[in-house]
Amino acid sequence: MKNNFIYTALWVLTVLLFASCSKDNSQPANIPPADLKVYRQVKLFREQLKSGLKNAPMMSADSAIWYIETTLNLTYGSASFPFERMNLDTFYVQMPVNADSVSFADVQQAYESLFGNITAQYHAMAAENKQFIFCHLRPLENQLKNGSETWEMVSGVGEGPINLLTFGPNDYWIWWNQSPNQSGICDGPAYPGGYGSDAAEEIEIKVHLRKAMPCGYYSCINPVVIKAVAWDFPNSNQTSPNMYSSYLFDNLSYLPNFHFCLSPEEMNFYLNGAERIIYNPSPTGAKPEGLSFVSIDMQGDLLLLPDFISNPTHIAYITYATLITNPNPPLNL
Repeated sequence: MKNNFIYTALWVLTVLLFASCSKDNSQPANIPPADLKVYRQVKLFREQLKSGLKNAPMMSADSAIWYIETTLNLTYGSASFPFERMNLDTFYVQMPVNADSVSFADVQQAYESLFGNITAQYHAMAAENKQFIFCHLRPLENQLKNGSETWEMVSGVGEGPINLLTFGPNDYWIWWNQSPNQSGICDGPAYPGGYGSDAAEEIEIKVHLRKAMPCGYYSCINPVVIKAVAWDFPNSNQTSPNMYSSYLFDNLSYLPNFHFCLSPEEMNFYLNGAERIIYNPSPTGAKPEGLSFVSIDMQGDLLLLPDFISNPTHIAYITYATLITNPNPPLNL
C-alpha cells in the first residue's frame, strides 16, 4: 500500500512537471509583455502562412509590411551576433493593392519570395561565420494606392569578427575609392596594399567590432535608417583646419591640410567621431529615442562645388531598431 502511494505521488508529480513544461513552451517566461505580444503575433502569422488560408480577409498594406518584416526578423534574425561586416542586399516584390489593402494569398507569395532572396543572399556569402541580422521592408512610394505597388527590402547578413579594435601604425587609408586599383593603403610602412578597402569601410568595420552585443536571444524589429553627413556634426574643438573640422571626414580643397589619405591618428579620430554620432541623441548625435544601434553603412563621396572646389567626404547610413527578447534562437536559413 505504501509503495502504491509513493508510485502514485511520483506519477502525479511527473504529470504536473510535464504540464508545467508544456505551459512554459506556449507561454515563454521572462519576456516583457510588449515583446511577448510581438512574439504571439508572429507565431500566429507563421501558422497562417503554413495553413495557406484560401479565404482569409484582406489585410491593410501597412500591416502586411509589418508582419512580413517582423516575422523574418524574429524567426531568422539575430541582434546578438557579433560581426565586423554587414553585407547589405536589396530585393523588390510587386504587390497588387486595392484601396490600401492586399490579399493574404499575395502576402504569402511575397513572404516566400523575399525569404527565398534572403536565403540565396546568405548562402552566396563565402564567410564561414555569418548570420542573418535584420531586414527592412518598405513601399517605394510614400503613399500606397490602387494598383500594383513595388516594395523594397534591404537585408543584412553579418560576417563574424576577426580584426583589431583600433587603428595602428600601418593604417593609412585612402578616404574612399571604388576602383580596386586605386583603393587601399595610401602611405606608411604597409604601402602599397589593402586593395579593395578604404577608410570609410575600415571605420565601418571597427564600429561593428566595438559594438556592445546583448546576451541571449534578441531580434530587431521596426528598423529605421538615419543619414548622417559631416556638416551636420561639426567639431567645435578642432585645432587643425580641414582635418578635424567634423566628426565625419570632410575636406575642402581651398583650405589648408587638404588631403585624400587618412593617417592612423585621423582614422581613430573619425572612428570615435562615428561612435559619438551613433550613440548620442540630437544635437551631438543621430540616435532616435528608445531605439538601439544595429549597423552602419559608411560611404564616401567626392562633391564638386562651385569655383572648382573639391570636397571629399564621408556619409553614414545608420540603422537603428527596437530590440525585443526572443524566446527562441534564430532558425537556420
